[in-house]
Amino acid sequence: MVAPFGLMAWDDRDTAGWTSVWLNYCDGSSFTSGLDAPVVYKGTSLWMRGRYILGAVLEDLDRRAGLLTSSTDVILSGTSAGGLAAYLHAERVRDALPPSARLVAVPDAGFFVDQPNVKGVRVFRADVQAGWAMFNASEGVNDDCIARYGPLTGGWRCFMAQYTAPFVDRVPFYVLNSAIDEASMDFILQIGCRLGVNDTGTCSAEQAALIAQWRVEFLAILREYVFDTPAHRNSAGSYVTSCPQHEEVCRTQDWTDVRVEGRSDQANFGAWLQGASANATRLIDGPWPNPTCQLLPKHGSC
Repeated sequence: MVAPFGLMAWDDRDTAGWTSVWLNYCDGSSFTSGLDAPVVYKGTSLWMRGRYILGAVLEDLDRRAGLLTSSTDVILSGTSAGGLAAYLHAERVRDALPPSARLVAVPDAGFFVDQPNVKGVRVFRADVQAGWAMFNASEGVNDDCIARYGPLTGGWRCFMAQYTAPFVDRVPFYVLNSAIDEASMDFILQIGCRLGVNDTGTCSAEQAALIAQWRVEFLAILREYVFDTPAHRNSAGSYVTSCPQHEEVCRTQDWTDVRVEGRSDQANFGAWLQGASANATRLIDGPWPNPTCQLLPKHGSC
């Protein structure tokens, strides 16, 4: 197993013979950007050429490990912006691999949803639209998604997992996410407090109720755009917790010690990877709290 961009707690008994490609932040655009000239900020030139970097990374992995010429089984993964990248680039990586290779995508904490904040303002949507324009990302995302929404008016949607996932029809997903993801609480919902693992932490009862409502809405979006789509209805597995954190697999104890429906993420992923049905491996946690969640520093540990 090759893990060139980080280590995940895969169980070698489950992933023997697999190549693991782990996507990280890199240029800040989840490998979508394509500016011909740098942006100059306070005298510093900032190059935003993520989609070219991704191509170079894949070519380098081919030189070092035969990724594009001899791989038979590949896991594409990443956390946060890297999790988003796994959604956005699964089809591109599929095209780059040998036709006979099996590719699965395991995006962790990358499903940032198009929802308003506590005041009803879609601040995150505005941020996505601004980033979309700044990065010149239209050629670095899923082509079928762009064809559906249009590059000029609605293409920014293709910079989000929510809108891209239905168009990834050749790569099965194993979705890793918290339904009350700590980062989403901060920069999408903007809740202004931090929920504890087994107590309300700095949140008031009203804020805790808003987080509970967010969970319901998040799961509805996940079902609509992933689990109920023709592309993933019969193939997508998941491990969606109610842990107040922004990663699900970076630390060994999250991989092995958290329980959803009595099963660890490690056991569930192993079953999914070995061919268990989507229904059997599509685990979604109940409402917060889950006493098996692990206390983390703010925004996870990756």
